[in-house]
Amino acid sequence: MYLDSFVVPVKRADLAVYRQVAAEMAALWCALGALSVTEAVADGLAWGDATSYPRAVQASDEEVIVVATIVFASKAQKDAVTTAAFADARMQACFDRAPVDGTRMIWGGFDVIVNARSSDV
Repeated sequence: MYLDSFVVPVKRADLAVYRQVAAEMAALWCALGALSVTEAVADGLAWGDATSYPRAVQASDEEVIVVATIVFASKAQKDAVTTAAFADARMQACFDRAPVDGTRMIWGGFDVIVNARSSDV
């Protein structure tokens, strides 16, 4: 299992638009082969003294932090799905409407080393 994750600040006033665009992008990722897409808005994050989500993305007081995870079966599948997604005009249309400053986004890919569910215990 492999996942991509990102953290991005979104203006509170733009959250409804962001949510709509994120839902469209999630549907596209899944249609192209992603196993799941989750996006979540932070609830009560503190601005850390040394490091924190808000500090990492230089969030303003008018912004909330969104954390997202896209799950794939493998890195090879992630690479194939990502190539297809970025070649799809619908993805570019979503990017054009997304109310985010991509220069402050943090993202990366991760090999999953633990994946527990409550049904596993």
